[in-house]
Amino acid sequence: MSAFALAGTVTFGLGVIVYYAIRVIERPSLIVTTVLVLSACMAGASTQTGAEFLVAFLLSLMNAGVLALLIIFLLRDNLLAYVFYGLFLGGVQSGYLMLNQSALLFQIHGWITVSLILGLALGTWAWAMRKSAGTGPAHGAQRQ
Repeated sequence: MSAFALAGTVTFGLGVIVYYAIRVIERPSLIVTTVLVLSACMAGASTQTGAEFLVAFLLSLMNAGVLALLIIFLLRDNLLAYVFYGLFLGGVQSGYLMLNQSALLFQIHGWITVSLILGLALGTWAWAMRKSAGTGPAHGAQRQ
């Protein structure tokens, strides 16, 4: 159940971030400032020295950059893509945690989980590619 809770949390968080970045915060300088402040807040929660804070801050900025690129180039304004990303991320993280367990049964379940998630992702991608290939300009409605 925790994989679904994580997926819901990630999806909801991405939705809130995108909504505020696009609708509320319109100037790019405010978006950058917001990302810097949130990254500093997240980095300062678990550090004790300045070097630890710097490393955590840089990792947080890197995660924010990867997330921004993911939103800009992949997810865009497609709500279903956010849900799929949340479920994908939650499933892969749960499978990875099971793979790191010492018990063989947990590792087997981890491999099954990761294989199912990746199989569903690749199958959905292949289905979408095949469906979009049949609706291109050459196969669509004829021009008049």
